[in-house]
Amino acid sequence: MIEFIRFIIVCLIFLGINLSATEDSSMYIDDLYKDIRVFAEKMNNELGLHTNGVRAKWSDTIDEIELSFSAQRRATIEEARALALYIIEQVVHDLNKQGKYRPYFKESPLSYKAVSLQLSFISPEGRYCDGSVSYMRKVYGYSTYIEDQNMLYYYASDPFSEMKSTDLNAEHYEDAVVKLSSSSLKFPFAHKTTEFEAAMDHIFETYSDEMSQEKQLIRWSLGGLLSGNVEKIGVILTYFQPTHLKQGRELLAFATERLIKAINESEKLKPYLLEKPFSEKRVRMEIRFRNYNYFNFHDDSLDGAVLDNGQVTYSHEENAHHEDYPDLKEVKPFLWESYQEAIEKSRAKGSVN
Repeated sequence: MIEFIRFIIVCLIFLGINLSATEDSSMYIDDLYKDIRVFAEKMNNELGLHTNGVRAKWSDTIDEIELSFSAQRRATIEEARALALYIIEQVVHDLNKQGKYRPYFKESPLSYKAVSLQLSFISPEGRYCDGSVSYMRKVYGYSTYIEDQNMLYYYASDPFSEMKSTDLNAEHYEDAVVKLSSSSLKFPFAHKTTEFEAAMDHIFETYSDEMSQEKQLIRWSLGGLLSGNVEKIGVILTYFQPTHLKQGRELLAFATERLIKAINESEKLKPYLLEKPFSEKRVRMEIRFRNYNYFNFHDDSLDGAVLDNGQVTYSHEENAHHEDYPDLKEVKPFLWESYQEAIEKSRAKGSVN
């Protein structure tokens, strides 16, 4: 009986210790979130960033600090690298100063391995599609995918598709630190717009306004292969009216000719043109015909008109002939013609000068 009582007492003591530890951990979780939010606000003030989200993963230890920011500016790989390393170094430094967290770090002191980071670089219109870094991430150092641990990945938005990205660079955190040590970049690592970028921005902004005001064509994305010269332009526009072949052709021809004219008439861009004059061969133009909810019209009108490599393709919805879903439709191309054919037909109608 005495032995049983002793056993119960030991169990209660052990349970009390564990409950106390749990309560302490719970208290520190709240403190940790507060300190991470304070850190995020500091980054907002110092670097002009916007906080997309912060989070801490906590089990028995502080497993991971997740940070996500966006910056309304361009970034080269070098600038994105410098910004990312600065953020990571600062959050590690600030949390290590808080002695109360040390018993809970997965490794003490806290290091870059415990931090995962996402950085987005956005333009006033939503995203840069000019070959600069649109998104980068630093992977958690204890990721289950060993090959990804502590890697930094850099991506550019694909100017010729809606949501795709292209890989720009990949490097280990420690390699990034070595590269930064030989960089001449200065805090706060903000991008300095080049003469070429300023000229392209001006043309894109003016062009977007003209398309909206004159033809109600709304810019979805506008960019291209623009790493120091005008290699190719990618445009996606939306037209919020049901449209048939004749009008769709005329809109595509009008939008393309206006863009070509603007580029060829820019004195500032002439040194950067790979081909003079700039022509439709270096344009991918897509016009999507949608309702105001961005859905297809589900009738016999056009779904899209696309110019690429001098060829124009028109698409619409057709019955998919699905055995189980007789009303199911799918988008299919139905007509192809050269750009010159499209231009000639549009000029015959007086739509293009």
